[in-house]
Amino acid sequence: MKNYYLAFVFFTILSHYGCKSDNPTIDSQENIFYRDLNNNIQSSTRKNGEFKIDNWTALANAPKAAGDPAAIFAGAQSHIFYRNHENNIQSIIRKNGGFRVADWTLLSKAPKAAGDPTAMFADGQSHVFYRDCDNSIQHISQKNGEFAVDNLTVLAKAPKAAGDPAAMLVKGTRHIFYRDDKNNIQHIFWKDGKFGTDNWTTRAKAPKAAGDPAAMLVNNQEHVFYRGNDNNIQHIIWEKDKFRTDSWTQLANRWTQLAGAPKATGDPTAIFANTQEQIFYRDVDNIIQRLYYRNGKFKIENWSDKAAEAFGDPAVIAIPTDL
Repeated sequence: MKNYYLAFVFFTILSHYGCKSDNPTIDSQENIFYRDLNNNIQSSTRKNGEFKIDNWTALANAPKAAGDPAAIFAGAQSHIFYRNHENNIQSIIRKNGGFRVADWTLLSKAPKAAGDPTAMFADGQSHVFYRDCDNSIQHISQKNGEFAVDNLTVLAKAPKAAGDPAAMLVKGTRHIFYRDDKNNIQHIFWKDGKFGTDNWTTRAKAPKAAGDPAAMLVNNQEHVFYRGNDNNIQHIIWEKDKFRTDSWTQLANRWTQLAGAPKATGDPTAIFANTQEQIFYRDVDNIIQRLYYRNGKFKIENWSDKAAEAFGDPAVIAIPTDL
């Protein structure tokens, strides 16, 4: 069977609740989205230890998925994106129990997708990033119903992509990470129309990537996670112009081993919520594992026992518990 790799997006909710910290401390509930065996987008929400499952494709009467979803939470609404069977970027929005469906590729006249999207919400706009058929990173943004399209690879003069991107917002600067055709983790960043690019694998002297990255911001540290050639979860940290590397599969050697966690088959997802650093990944038995770190301790949790069977890998958002 073809491996379906884990693509994860976490959208911080601080801009909607007046928090000045880069790390929200609001109590939240995790909401995971994934593609099932029938190419429907399933939703699994956990609150107070209880799980609720919904089929968003059926509820929204949306097209079937050909890839794995990305997700953001903004304006008290959950918003997911995925590639459909026409290689268009499909959007589903849920607010107050109602659904809206749109084809962003058609509406924006953007190039077709060759991979799965990632997403972020910034400056009052929804943003989607994906790899096109020319292996460039495309960017679709939308505000008040108006769309814009940019080719970030061309604008940044960056290397072509061999995998799907991850996105991160840091103090108004947008960051995109992706795997190139030499299995390095490449980085594009921009603010106010000015672009930069660098190679994090080279700069951090990190192991080569076998899969696509995930990214998160914690305490002004930029974190990138990816699956290495040995199927361990590798970790690059950037803070104050300095790089550090370790592995969440064996800390100091590999983090998963310290936590007693299984090896990864798919790529990791990353989230910071409820004061916990967490990653989700698909293991060699195609089970979604949750590995988290808090107060110096590592723990592992099997999420597949609580949710419907997955064919693809999930995206995640953190939603305030009072919604």
